[in-house]
Amino acid sequence: MPVRWLISLIATLYTVAGIAALVVGFVIPWDDPLSAVYAVVLGAPWTFLLSAIDGYADDSQAINIGLVTGAIVLNAILLWWWALTRRRSSQAKQ
Repeated sequence: MPVRWLISLIATLYTVAGIAALVVGFVIPWDDPLSAVYAVVLGAPWTFLLSAIDGYADDSQAINIGLVTGAIVLNAILLWWWALTRRRSSQAKQ
């Protein structure tokens, strides 16, 4: 059963959701302090790891935004790598 299209669809949806979360959280000016929660959740587990090791900067929002963006980009790269390097099954070749 070919699942490569499904994995590519998941990677595409994650990439679009990640971009939307970054725009909603950091580009559009909101009064809501929880506007970046979607970006933090999509950056998991890296954002939680950074929080556990106290890796966020206390003084600079730009560094923290860069770290959350890097976490989302890392997840997207891993998903696309998984989608593009998945081998087809031997049954599909026959």
